Amino acid sequence: MTFEQENEQLLQDILENSFYAGFKDESKKRYESSCLEMNITASCNQKCEYCYLTKYGASLYPAAIRKEDDILKNMELLIDYFLENQMHPGYLDLFSGEIWGTPFGNRVFDKIMDGIRRGWGIRYIMIASNMSFLMDKKRFENVERYIAAFKESGCRLVFSASVDGLFLDETQRSFREKKKNNDRTPDFYDKLFSWCKEKHYAFHPMVAAHGIEHWIENYKWWQHMFAKYHLNPFEYGMYLEVRNDEWTIEKIDHYLNFVNFMMDYDFRELCGGEMDNFVRESIEHSISDKGYFPYVVLNTGNTYNCTVNTALTVRMGDLAIGPCHRTHYEPFVYGKYRVKNGKIDGIDANNVQLANLILNGAHDKTMMQCEKCPVSHICMRGCLGAQYESSGEILKPCPTVCQLQKARIIFLYLKYTSMGVFDFIERSNDIQKRNYIDYFKECALNLKEGEPNLWNYWEIKTNQKIY
Repeated sequence: MTFEQENEQLLQDILENSFYAGFKDESKKRYESSCLEMNITASCNQKCEYCYLTKYGASLYPAAIRKEDDILKNMELLIDYFLENQMHPGYLDLFSGEIWGTPFGNRVFDKIMDGIRRGWGIRYIMIASNMSFLMDKKRFENVERYIAAFKESGCRLVFSASVDGLFLDETQRSFREKKKNNDRTPDFYDKLFSWCKEKHYAFHPMVAAHGIEHWIENYKWWQHMFAKYHLNPFEYGMYLEVRNDEWTIEKIDHYLNFVNFMMDYDFRELCGGEMDNFVRESIEHSISDKGYFPYVVLNTGNTYNCTVNTALTVRMGDLAIGPCHRTHYEPFVYGKYRVKNGKIDGIDANNVQLANLILNGAHDKTMMQCEKCPVSHICMRGCLGAQYESSGEILKPCPTVCQLQKARIIFLYLKYTSMGVFDFIERSNDIQKRNYIDYFKECALNLKEGEPNLWNYWEIKTNQKIY
């Protein structure tokens, strides 16, 4: 056996253990959320300020492999390969620039629908979308038609609204065709919320360094819209930080102002000033892993806190397998499905070592600086793609993101202490919650001991906000 053949076999074995076995037999899934992610195209109708595709799309997904016919052909080949090998992911994630409701997007849906009708076990499809199809009557009708068609086939098609909000969308998420920005009227937002309520689709605005100073007003707007449409803010909103290496001290300070406002607002307005209600959303929320917003207390353990462990990500332009859609840079591609005589007949290996490290390793043992960090297990952690874009090292955390995460933990320790949340939990009979909080406090105080200057700086900043 040649060296290349050994690498191919090793990659095949890694993918078998990490994904294929669970796709063939659901009881063998390594993670309950394991899925197939099809990375369709990087071409998009928006040019968001913080989006990596805007800056690095030519390297992540070269224009030469974005040909629609080739993408559709490769989708067909991959679905055939899965069917032939009796692999049924159950959960399919479609990652793409905004194509939904367009002729190309319709053809993407047709390929998947054909696979389902031939027995491919897909019960749930998730798409993050900027929802601009709501601005176009024909595109909207197309999307509605496919939602109904998938439902009839036993599959739920779900859109997650990647919309930042009234105070940020135009400046931070501009359309490439500038005049389209004028279409984001109050009527558009009303249609968006009404439709998402009807379909039970949630929202995931991104909290980026860009525009962070506007997030308090933006958050008020979100709460106004949730109240207007009688939506549970804890169920329908998720506010994930963009972990680009752009978080200056000033930006982090604005971020903590926002989190402080958010906590006070939620405690007073959403939880009625009742501590047990607030604990249920902030602490129990964390334990049951329902989602993320900036003041949840995390216990991430030693795994990556993203999809690199749970999603088999395939770039459809060339059938390249990578850690995730943001790390499909050529050095980090695990390998590519090999096509021969009109069908997939194996994998050409590329970076098997990285595949083994990410899929079989522990995050805190493989990331530079994380192994000995006292808060690594309660940290949201960085983004592998952003880390590469910042330093050229995929496993080296961005310095400003590290500062953001540590500042957040310091702030939460002081804020929860000030609010009496920790005391409230300590007086309870809930051993799980008490252990959970004790571990968070232990990690935070180890950070205080190890980096006293950092702690003192953010303690002074925090005290100015909470007292």
